[in-house]
Amino acid sequence: MQAQTPSFTVSRDVLLVELVHAERVIERKPALPVLSHVLIEARADQLVLKGTDLDVSLQSHAEAAVSREGSVCLAATKLRQLVAAMKGDVTCEGLPHGTVRLRGDGLDVKVAGLEGEDFPSTPSLSPDQPTVTVPAAPVLRAIHATRYAVASVDHVGREFVRAARLTVQRGSVEMSALDGHRMAHYREDVDTAATGVEACLTGKALDELEQLLRDRESFEIQNQEHHVLVGVGARTLAQKKIGSAHPDYARVLAVRHPNEVTASKAALAAAVKRALLFAPEGIVRLRASAGVLTVDAENGDGSARDEVAVEMSGRPWAIAFNGRYLLNTFAAIDGDVRIQVRDADHHGVFMPVKETPGRSLHVVAPVRLPKTEVEPSSAGVASAAEEARA
Repeated sequence: MQAQTPSFTVSRDVLLVELVHAERVIERKPALPVLSHVLIEARADQLVLKGTDLDVSLQSHAEAAVSREGSVCLAATKLRQLVAAMKGDVTCEGLPHGTVRLRGDGLDVKVAGLEGEDFPSTPSLSPDQPTVTVPAAPVLRAIHATRYAVASVDHVGREFVRAARLTVQRGSVEMSALDGHRMAHYREDVDTAATGVEACLTGKALDELEQLLRDRESFEIQNQEHHVLVGVGARTLAQKKIGSAHPDYARVLAVRHPNEVTASKAALAAAVKRALLFAPEGIVRLRASAGVLTVDAENGDGSARDEVAVEMSGRPWAIAFNGRYLLNTFAAIDGDVRIQVRDADHHGVFMPVKETPGRSLHVVAPVRLPKTEVEPSSAGVASAAEEARA
């Protein structure tokens, strides 16, 4: 038996907020047409909205005056654009075969959709399984410090690179991420009784979680057999669990290099940006000597060279990095930056000079010198972390 197409009236502002959240998790070019749709279920005095890409899903609730219960799938982007063009309340009249009539502020349109039964099932928080309450503020700071090091695509046999690992133990929140070229780690001591929480969250899940946690004091995490679920107020974010285990970051994080400089992050970032204008394949060189850090690059069109005053300890050094990776790292660091280097063939360690309220550490793999033959270093961050896991 086909489900009824629902009829209801809902606040335009309330509906628009939930549609924006749902649209962020759906596929832009899905293999299945229904994955570009949002499911709307009308129940009693509320709407339940769902969006998914089969790996990440979002479920939210909105108060509504429901005149007929039912469900329908509507194209998410088109629906969001229509609702944004309205004012006041939005009235939805259910018509046969997954079609609805939307009215509001003089706008009257018919929208063809899909039957609600066509939408894939998505997980929900279970009252029969334990949940853990986690403070929101330190997790937001952890996402800020580590999100850039989450890979945007899968690597064969290394699924962990497209996710950050969140760990909550009694008294601390930690997050780590590694994309094969860079690693980021954040730890903050917190006053929480939560313990034993571990969740690997993909870049899409992290981006949505960051939006959901704004102006929130805490959220709930629940680990199910195949999914990790996050409850934030009336919204539930769910993600399919990552298959491969994360490496043991501790051994990599314990490495420190003897040569160190501290510098103004703003001055250093400006120098790297200028060098990138003349950087072949985005590669810039850093040279530290006599209290000055030189940032330079050159190509057939010219060259750029900047000198940044630094506080320095250890011996002089020279190393090359992907300049864009450096800018990503600087953006994740609050305040001035401390850089530790061993030599041109070992990864550089970056950290903030001031570590309040949490402590972050960033590792970037080098690019080999000499400058006439630029090739990726064999001493990358991924290989170091995977050796630690073995």
